[in-house]
Amino acid sequence: MYTIEVTLKNISATVSVQRKELDDAKALYGELLATLRGENGGLVELTCENQEDKQVAFLGADVLAVQLVGKGGATSSGRRPPGFLAAELGDDDK
Repeated sequence: MYTIEVTLKNISATVSVQRKELDDAKALYGELLATLRGENGGLVELTCENQEDKQVAFLGADVLAVQLVGKGGATSSGRRPPGFLAAELGDDDK
């Protein structure tokens, strides 16, 4: 599984969904990058391939950061996977 994490403005948590295939994960990451560039400020709706009943929607204008984590990058304990967001957080922020 590949995890795509989206950090939203004014919210201290991230939204994440998963894709089974790398090409699908990269495609979604690209769509979310376009949102960051201001190409889509409207409603963004995501579904998860790992939890098929998981759905989330948010305004594209609220996207602050996007991260793609490869297989094995996320842990089942719920701890943040390694990446640029984890580097910004100290132990007190987790």
